[in-house]
Amino acid sequence: MVIKAAGSALGHKTELGAVVLNVRSAAEAAAAAQRLSSISATVLVEEMVSDGVAEILVGVTVDPQFGQLLTLGAGGVLTELLRDSVSLLPPFSAGTIRGALARLRVARLLRGYRGRPPGDVEALTQTALACTRYAADNLERVLELDLNPVIVRPAGRGAVAVDALIRLSEEP
Repeated sequence: MVIKAAGSALGHKTELGAVVLNVRSAAEAAAAAQRLSSISATVLVEEMVSDGVAEILVGVTVDPQFGQLLTLGAGGVLTELLRDSVSLLPPFSAGTIRGALARLRVARLLRGYRGRPPGDVEALTQTALACTRYAADNLERVLELDLNPVIVRPAGRGAVAVDALIRLSEEP
């Protein structure tokens, strides 16, 4: 399992020591929860995804003038380090998203790299499309939606968003 401190002020959990990986027993879970309680009163317990081939950022921002902007890029701790991203304007389609993913430097991981299996690009593509649909359905309120990271599992096994941030406008 993974245990994380949760809260709106916790943007970079790994840097804050707010994530405990590979929790295997009740005793380890209790110790992790105790330690994380000093960071936040709320903790999340999640299944550990251990077969990921890549971590990808999927983000949607809504600009008052231009509308939605979909950003895809290297995710997790590599987001700021690699600065490997591409942004798309609507209309969004599976084909344009797959094409954008192919332009990333981390696309090599998605295709299978150094004996690792290729990633489930179709599941990642559908995840990105779902984000754009959510933003479109809530255009008046959504300011930003970030899934980071989305762990892309081997082809046919899916993609799992393990952290999410949604910022909404205060105005109705």
